Amino acid sequence: MLGLGADSLRLVSLVHALLWRLIGLLLAVSGYVITTVVCAVILVVIGPPLMCLPRGKRERYAIWSNVLVSRMVLHLLCGARVRADGTSNIPRDKAYLVVANHRSWVDIPLVIATSRTQGISKLLVFFMPFLGQIGYLAGAVYFHRFRNPARKRALNSALYLLERGVPLHVYPEGTRTRDGEIRETVRLGLVMSCWEAGVPCVPTALLGTEKTLPVKGFFLRPFQTLHIHFLEPVQPADYGSALEFAEAVWGRVTGEVDAMRQAEAASSSA
Repeated sequence: MLGLGADSLRLVSLVHALLWRLIGLLLAVSGYVITTVVCAVILVVIGPPLMCLPRGKRERYAIWSNVLVSRMVLHLLCGARVRADGTSNIPRDKAYLVVANHRSWVDIPLVIATSRTQGISKLLVFFMPFLGQIGYLAGAVYFHRFRNPARKRALNSALYLLERGVPLHVYPEGTRTRDGEIRETVRLGLVMSCWEAGVPCVPTALLGTEKTLPVKGFFLRPFQTLHIHFLEPVQPADYGSALEFAEAVWGRVTGEVDAMRQAEAASSSA
């Protein structure tokens, strides 16, 4: 930009930022519309027959529709590049719980697409047209976050599914981080219950999703690289108590997130 003054440079930067915000807004709106239409078609086609199957059995068939929609969101709408490491660590032959940190709404389709699991989510998601309903068919457990009885029912529902071989995922932080740091307060009740039920947990670390859809704002930022690392499953039999088991699982998640951030910083400065 030779020959441009300071005022001209500021104007160019402002126009560039506004254009990217406009593109992000258009992607978010069109993405929601397209995804909703696809979910509606899927729900009409496979919803009725799947509802004839009991909860605990239909999820193995319904999860593939959720994987398809999640991949559409990631690749077609966000234009994201997914870097998934350690997928061979996921025990596909039995139930497991993916335990991950939470950075963005994009975490949800990323985890679903790579681990083939549905998760524990706030009740509001269920009322999203068609999206919430196909999530429920695939095993999502919805609950009111601010009511303790609802949390207890959600825990029992999740254990019911896990004991019947349905894999799930959970974000112990409860909500997305606002500052990029791991939240200090976490809820490990479901992880502790996995120790009692003998269900292995897969520590999972996420990084970069907040660049595609930040917590503050509704503007998608396309063409980002999303990182997800699956570590080796933590086996309940290797620990003497539920608390020890849960702390070990979460400790591996936070440790891997720190390692990924250090690696990212090193590559940026190189």
